[in-house]
Amino acid sequence: MSKAESHRHQSYLEAAEELRPNPEQWEAYESTGNFVVLAGPGSGKTKVLTTKLARILSEDISEPRGIACITFNNECARELRTRLGSLGVKERQNVFIGTIHSFCLQHLIKPFSHLVEAGLPKDPKVATQARQRHDFLVALEECVPGPTPPDEFRPRFDRHRRGVLDRSSSEWKELDEEAAAVIERYEELLRADCLIDFDDMVLVGRQLLQNLDWLRKVISAKFPAVFIDEYQDLGPALHEIVKLLLATESTRIIAVGDPDQSIYGFQGAQPDLLYELADMDGVGSVRLKLNYRSRRAIVRGALTVLQEQRDYEPTSSEEGLVYFVECPLGLEQEAAVILEQILPAALAAPQRELGDVVVLYNDRNVGSVIARACREKGMRYIRIDAGGPYPRAPTTRWLEECAAWCAGEWQSERIPLSSIIRRWRTLTRSRIAEGDRRQIEIDLVYFLMTHRDGGAPVGTWLGALNDSVLNRLLETSEFQEDEAETLRLLLEATKGGGTIVDWTVSDLGVQTGSADVLNLMTLHSCKGLEFDVVVMMGMDEGRIPPYRAGPGGVRESRRLFYVGMTRARHEVHLTYSGFTVNRGGRWDNGPSRFVLELQEAR
Repeated sequence: MSKAESHRHQSYLEAAEELRPNPEQWEAYESTGNFVVLAGPGSGKTKVLTTKLARILSEDISEPRGIACITFNNECARELRTRLGSLGVKERQNVFIGTIHSFCLQHLIKPFSHLVEAGLPKDPKVATQARQRHDFLVALEECVPGPTPPDEFRPRFDRHRRGVLDRSSSEWKELDEEAAAVIERYEELLRADCLIDFDDMVLVGRQLLQNLDWLRKVISAKFPAVFIDEYQDLGPALHEIVKLLLATESTRIIAVGDPDQSIYGFQGAQPDLLYELADMDGVGSVRLKLNYRSRRAIVRGALTVLQEQRDYEPTSSEEGLVYFVECPLGLEQEAAVILEQILPAALAAPQRELGDVVVLYNDRNVGSVIARACREKGMRYIRIDAGGPYPRAPTTRWLEECAAWCAGEWQSERIPLSSIIRRWRTLTRSRIAEGDRRQIEIDLVYFLMTHRDGGAPVGTWLGALNDSVLNRLLETSEFQEDEAETLRLLLEATKGGGTIVDWTVSDLGVQTGSADVLNLMTLHSCKGLEFDVVVMMGMDEGRIPPYRAGPGGVRESRRLFYVGMTRARHEVHLTYSGFTVNRGGRWDNGPSRFVLELQEAR
C-alpha cells in the first residue's frame, strides 16, 4: 500500500547500527530490564521493537524457551512477522506472534482451563459472529425492558464487560446494572453450547493467571520475554495480565505504544494504562521524539489538532503541504475533486505511484461514495472498511497472498512461498495429523505451482483451490465455523451479482498492497501505515467529531484526526462540504472544528 521496501535480509546487528545515531532508539535497544517505549508517529518504533526482539532471542534466550510478541490485531501481527522475517526471525514453536486473544487461547485456555474451575466448558469452541449477535440480542431482549436499539446498547455492553474485571465487586452492578445483567445472560447462552467469544479468551486468561501461581511460573518459563505492541489499545485485562507476569520477577516486559494514537475507546482501550506501566517501579522508559516520516507542516498541524505539548521534531528540512479543499455540493463533489484534481497533481511528482496515495474517511458511507466514483472511472482500488467487497479474516488475507504469488510474486521476494506455507501452518495449528498435514502441504504447493496465471477468473481459481486444499484446511482450523463462513462469503462474491464476479486472480492479489491501486480505508484502519499523500475526505462537523460526542468522544476524535494526518510523508489534503446528511435531514454545521483550528493556526 505504500512504497515498496527493500526485501534484503539483514542481521539484527546491522539493523541495530541504524538505531545508534538516535539516542532514544539506542537507549531502548540497549535496555536490559522491563521497558516502555513511548513512540510518536513515524518514530521508527516497529524497527526498534523488532530489532530488540531479534537481539533478545539471539543473545539472551536459549531454546526451548522463547518470546511472545502480542499485537492489537491480525494486521499488526502480519506486519511484525514480515519485519521479523527480514531479520531472520521466523514464527516457530518458541516464538509466538499474534493477538492477545490468540495468546490466551493457545497458551492459557486450551492447555490449562480444564484443570481448574474457570467457568468454561472442558473443550470450548469459539462462537461464530452470527451466534454472538444472536445471543446478544436474546440477552438484551430478556434483560432490558422496552425497545432498546442493539447498536446503541452494544458500546455499554462492551465497555462494562472489558472494563470491570472483578465481578464480585460492587462496581459490577452499581456502574451499569442493565449491562451487567445482559452480559451474564449472554455468557450463559454461550456456555450452554460450550462456546466462548473473543472477549472471553482475554478475560478468562487473566482470571487463570490471577488465580494460579504455578501457571504464572509456567508462562514465565516458556516466555521469559514478552513484547507488547500498540499497548495503549489493548485494554484493562491485558494490563492486568502484564502486572501479574511482572510480579513473577522472571518475565521481562517490553511494551511499545503511543497514548496519543489511542483510538479504540469504544472497545475499552484506556491510553493512560501505558503511562501507568511506564511509572511502575523497575520499569524504564523513553520517548522517541524524532519523526522520520512527516514533513514539518504536517507535524505542526497534527500537534495543533492534538492539543498536547509534545517535543516531536521532524528530521526532514522540507516544509510539506496541508491543503484545505471545500466542496459545497457534498461528498460526490469531493470524490470527483479527489480523482480528477488532487490525484493527478499528486501523481505528477517524480517516481510517485498510485499506491503512494490513500483516501481516509470516518465511516463506510463516505467510503462507498469514493469507491463508487473509482468504479465509474475504471480505477483499481483497495477498500478496507466494513463496506469492503468481502470480509477480511486470517483465511482471506492468506488467500490474497496466495493469489498475489500466483499472479507474479513468485518471481520476487515480496511474498515468498515459504511465507505462504508458514501462514498455512499457523491457520491449521491443531487437529491434524502430521502425515495429513504433509500431504495437504504438498497439494497446496502443487496447486500454486500449476495455477500461476494472474489473468484467470478468480472464481474459477478459488473453486479449484477450495476443492484441492481449502476444504481440508477449514476442517482443521481452530476458528473453523467463522473461517468457513468467511470463505463461503468470498466464494459467493465471485458468483453472479457478487461484488468481485469480474475479478481476476491478479485483482485479488493486489489486495495485499500494490503500486498501481488506490488505497481507500477508514481512519481506524490506517494505523501503522504511511503514504506520500493522504487525503482525508468528509471532514465535516458531525462526522468528526460525531454528533452528540461528549468530552471523551471529542478527545478521541482529536486523536483519530491526528493519526490520519501523521500517515502522510509529503502532503495532506482535507476535503469537506460544510454539511452532513443524517436520518433524512441536512445539517449545515460547517467543516470539522479540527479543520477550523488548522486554518486559524496557519
